[in-house]
Amino acid sequence: MANFLSRLFKGKKRAEASQAGFTEHAIDSLKDIYDPENEDDRIGLALLVILRKQLDLLNLEMGFVPADSIFASEKCRGALLGTALGILQSELSESTNRQIIDTTIAAFSLIYGDTRGRALALQTIREAGEGNSKVEECSDWALLDTKGVYKSGGLTSAAGFYLAASGMI
Repeated sequence: MANFLSRLFKGKKRAEASQAGFTEHAIDSLKDIYDPENEDDRIGLALLVILRKQLDLLNLEMGFVPADSIFASEKCRGALLGTALGILQSELSESTNRQIIDTTIAAFSLIYGDTRGRALALQTIREAGEGNSKVEECSDWALLDTKGVYKSGGLTSAAGFYLAASGMI
């Protein structure tokens, strides 16, 4: 990195070499915290990226979304469930019950914080299992939306939680 920065600040015109050096360094740095071969790492990063973009649109902070407002409605919670399921289906060939529960809890924890997120995740899974139509409809919509993002190669963005919170689904 120091080599890259020294070239940058000395004004050398080796943009391609500088970019390659930066990219290699960034990849090496990521290896310490992210392994693309580890499915938990891939799923966690996907959740983080997909949900962060939606929270930015809503001007909300990750982990601090109010759990007693529109943001915790059946539709918003259904959209979070669908997003988690869409990521799992897109990242893995098979999902176990444990992976479904863990990924759903992770999605909800990123939104509402750990304690509130866990409780709302389990409540939402139970409601979906009981046939709550609002939860199911938004979950199905967000699942297809998230899978569409994967199919597009990331050219689009998932929007289930944002649209549910905005009253658009």
